[in-house]
Amino acid sequence: VTATVKINPSDLSKSEVSGKAPVKTLDTKDGMRNKHLLSKEYFNVAEYAYMTFKSTSITQEEGVYKVKGKLKIKDVEKDATFTLKEEDGHTTLTAYIYAEDFGIAIKKGRDKSKVKVKVIL
Repeated sequence: VTATVKINPSDLSKSEVSGKAPVKTLDTKDGMRNKHLLSKEYFNVAEYAYMTFKSTSITQEEGVYKVKGKLKIKDVEKDATFTLKEEDGHTTLTAYIYAEDFGIAIKKGRDKSKVKVKVIL
């Protein structure tokens, strides 16, 4: 994972978060499932090796930063909001997205495709 995290607490408009993560770092805690998800049927890692994100705005709510921006998975770019905070000595970004919105039909029906995306820096 490569990322730029610049937070200016006194002027959040001067803050930015961006980065890219290799799709092959996807981890569901099930090796066979991970391998299957990397196939052409789902993430198609051979053609789309990276997921990318670039912030468009950053706000702070109750000591937690909300980072809104554009998340690109495969050839689909959508709005996403990540929560940025310190956890166990690491900066983490967490969001919930619908995989189906990015052309990844893991389960039938959009509501069933909700997944947690967590990036640990």
